[in-house]
Amino acid sequence: MVDERAPALARGLTAHGRVLRRGRIFARLREGWAYDEIAAHERLTAERVRQIVRQKKGVFLFRNSVPYCRPNLTVETGRFSWYQRGMSITLTPEQETWIKAHVASGDFASVEEAARQLIDDRIAELAHDAGDDHDDMAWAKPLVDEGLAALERGDFITLEEHRARNAARLAARK
Repeated sequence: MVDERAPALARGLTAHGRVLRRGRIFARLREGWAYDEIAAHERLTAERVRQIVRQKKGVFLFRNSVPYCRPNLTVETGRFSWYQRGMSITLTPEQETWIKAHVASGDFASVEEAARQLIDDRIAELAHDAGDDHDDMAWAKPLVDEGLAALERGDFITLEEHRARNAARLAARK
């Protein structure tokens, strides 16, 4: 028997589904995806992705951009800038809150400057730790010196004496 019913129409997204889709779109933009890549994953046209971005952020995006450029959303302005080479990172909500608080207090001029400064500080710290002049066992030096002084004084026991002492202690506990 042949099914003669018309195919069911695809239902549109619910309000919650649209919010989730918009979140995925902006997350992919922050990761550096191109509009056509996002459109393919979301089963939309690239123009529809642009419309969603414009509706959310109210910004105008250039249509004729430099080849291989991808949009980069800046945190302070919510506007897109174009770059050919660069990196996009995703901060945890705690990191973003901390950085924004320090930008607001004047410690940094912008979120980007704060991220660059903090990364530079950590790289310098790691480089210092890996250097030849860095002694990461400095805390143990007094203990080693104390042990060497005791050895010179003759204040030590042999391994056999140590084992005999431990065997006697174990026998006493039984």
